[in-house]
Amino acid sequence: MQTIKHAVIPCAGVGSRLNRGISKSLTEIGGTTLLARTLRALASVPNVFVIVGYQKERVIQEALRHRNDLVFVPNEYYDRTNTLYSVKLASRMIDEDFLLVDGDVVFCPISFELLLTRLSRCDGPAVGYSRRMTDDGGRMTLTRQINGVACAGFHRGAGDCEWTGIARLNNDVLRRDALFVYETIDTTTPVPAFEVDSMDIDTPADLAVAQRLYDRQ
Repeated sequence: MQTIKHAVIPCAGVGSRLNRGISKSLTEIGGTTLLARTLRALASVPNVFVIVGYQKERVIQEALRHRNDLVFVPNEYYDRTNTLYSVKLASRMIDEDFLLVDGDVVFCPISFELLLTRLSRCDGPAVGYSRRMTDDGGRMTLTRQINGVACAGFHRGAGDCEWTGIARLNNDVLRRDALFVYETIDTTTPVPAFEVDSMDIDTPADLAVAQRLYDRQ
C-alpha cells in the first residue's frame, strides 16, 4: 500500500458549456465553491497542486482562502488544451502516485473520504465511479474480480455508472498515447474501481441537479 501524498486539481478550463462567465471551480453549491469543497476534502493530503488558467487570479484567491500551502501550476494554453494537458503539467513535479480530482466535480464529503481511504490502499491506478448520470458524461464498464469491482473500460452512450474525474494515477499511465485522461486509464484496464457519490458539472442542467442534491452537504 502506498499512501496518497499528492493531489492534482485541474481548474484551468473555461467551462463554455456551463456558460456562467466564471471558472467552473468557482461555481457555488450551497454557498460554497467547488474548489473550496475539494480543498476541504483533501485536508489530509500534504501536497496539493492546482492547475490554473482561465481567471487564474480569482481561482488562486479563492484557493488561498482555504489553504495556504498549495502549489499553483499555470496552464498558459488553457483555451486550446484539455484536462490531460493540465494534469501532465503538474505530474512532472510528482514522482509517485497521486490523486486526481477534477475541478468541476461535486461529491458527498463522507463518500469521498471513504473513496480516499480505498484509493490509498491500492498499488497503482484506480478510479472512482458514480451512479449519478449526466447527459453527456463518459460511461464506465465494470467487471467483478476476486478482489472486488474493476473498471474494464470507458465508453459513450448508455450505461449505469459514470466517470467523474476522480482517480489514482501516476506518470506511467499518463505517458500512454491518448487525448483524454480516461483514455490513458483505458490503456491499463482492468483497474480497481470504487463507487463515490459524486457528479460532474458541465451544463446548466447538471448544475441544477447538483444544487438540489448537494446543497446541504
